[in-house]
Amino acid sequence: MTIRFQCSSCSQPIEVDDEWATKVVACPYCRNTITAPAESTVTDPSEIPTASPMVGGEAVPAGPAPLPQRAIGPSTNVIALVALLLSFGVLALLAAQSVLMSGHSLEWEQMEEEITKRESESVSRMQAFNEYLYSRGGELPSWLVASTAITMCAMAGCVGAIVCGILGLRRVQRRRLAIAALLICGSVVVFFCAGIGLSLSMFTWV
Repeated sequence: MTIRFQCSSCSQPIEVDDEWATKVVACPYCRNTITAPAESTVTDPSEIPTASPMVGGEAVPAGPAPLPQRAIGPSTNVIALVALLLSFGVLALLAAQSVLMSGHSLEWEQMEEEITKRESESVSRMQAFNEYLYSRGGELPSWLVASTAITMCAMAGCVGAIVCGILGLRRVQRRRLAIAALLICGSVVVFFCAGIGLSLSMFTWV
């Protein structure tokens, strides 16, 4: 079912699907945004008068009224969709990091034990970590480097999703996508803050 009405800006006949009733759409003629009525106000396009152009001071009969064209409904909130995709990407990165770390849990425990052994009243945890790193030739394990890189990418994606989500909230259509993205990113930020707090507690000077 379609709703036919005249554009309030250019008076051209246009039509929209009934799902766009009382919503903001864009006129395909003048491109101005207008609000679609709840029901059709035009049943026959020929009922719409067409202005006659003036040539030499005399009116020239105009052609037939144009057929209704479908209005452009701003159904796509692209930036909100981008925010949601970025937030899903962040979750995928965090899942990959979790799988990576679970596969190296034993190495992580061994590194923790080694650092704890080196730690003493005169040596802080940071110094103990540096000594552990020096004993390995100054190189971190590849899996730990990969985990750190994934974390950095996830943080960058989270920032991008938050920015896009905030911009997506400015549009009425599909605003729920932006809200969902912000909720996901908010949870990720809490996760990051908890992880940073844990890391700081690990490397706090004694």
